Amino acid sequence: MLTGRGHQVQRLAAAGGALAVLAEGARPDVVLTDLVMPGGRSGLDLALEIRARHPGQPVLLMTGFAEREEEALAAGLPLLRKPVEEAELIAALAAVAPARAEAV
Repeated sequence: MLTGRGHQVQRLAAAGGALAVLAEGARPDVVLTDLVMPGGRSGLDLALEIRARHPGQPVLLMTGFAEREEEALAAGLPLLRKPVEEAELIAALAAVAPARAEAV
């Protein structure tokens, strides 16, 4: 959906890759991650580590598993439920990164 709107999207296989990219100095408009991911760390783990290491970096979690939602909500992290419509995605991105979402 985002690439169709002209945005650059970098896909990474696991949380470690995202943390490495951020450690190298990249500052994406938003880190969009699923709660359930391969590689031993969840999207919640990733979001919490980003919050600790890179305060101010917008993160948006997604999930298709209702039983996992409470974890993200309890941590005070924004959560988007799948399946998601394009308008919902754009609105959620604007909510987590309003200044950066102008181009969305």
